[in-house]
Amino acid sequence: MSLAKAAHGDLYSALLLGPFLIVPCDGCVREALTLLLPLLLLPIVFRLLRDFLRCPPGSAFTQILFQTFRLELWFAVLLSVGAGAGENAALIGEAEHLDGYSKTASYWH
Repeated sequence: MSLAKAAHGDLYSALLLGPFLIVPCDGCVREALTLLLPLLLLPIVFRLLRDFLRCPPGSAFTQILFQTFRLELWFAVLLSVGAGAGENAALIGEAEHLDGYSKTASYWH
């Protein structure tokens, strides 16, 4: 493998794996497990990395680029769904908290 191909493989790996390394950190910080939904795509990531490194130069890369685009699209969809579900759960929890507060406040009046 040439040095240029190895450098491209390293760059592709970093760009492909970077978001998947950030998602668990964000999920832990926000205490929202629903943000971990994109991690379901990790098997596809590793398959793409393997295919990228084994791919001969030429038009075969077009298929890998298209698969990378589809992966990024599904990542965005799953992250959005996870964020929306986490936000809805937080709003429901806040509403229940406020509802309990209003019942307690009405008791004292």
